Amino acid sequence: MNTARFISAFEDTTLSRECWTHEAHVHVAWYYARSRPFDDALESMRVGIQKYNVVIGVESSDDSGYHETVTVAWMRIMHALVQGRSGDERFDQFLKAHPELLEKQILLKYYSRACLMSSEARTGFVEPDVSLLPMPTT
Repeated sequence: MNTARFISAFEDTTLSRECWTHEAHVHVAWYYARSRPFDDALESMRVGIQKYNVVIGVESSDDSGYHETVTVAWMRIMHALVQGRSGDERFDQFLKAHPELLEKQILLKYYSRACLMSSEARTGFVEPDVSLLPMPTT
């Protein structure tokens, strides 16, 4: 599925649950980060995930569902990585340049597991306790 159709399926919540993988999250984050200022990209990601979760029946609780710190941290990383890259670059080309993004545990470079898995981090953004995240550019 090409990026335009993929993003459309995510945004209109017709993307199948089986397709909502870690790589799919990265794909959406890449698309928003390269096409919007940071605040708009973050809000699109935040709203999109929460809306999609409702449709597929994922409830947010203290240990599952939407995670604010994960979303903000990923968008800060993604926004920093897409800056200065070609607007014609395809997602597969971007991933080839940044295969580390396919590692689900990448945020543990910035956060201790205890901090990242805390209820505070799930419901609101918590700054990292291991290493600084890139700062967003507008």
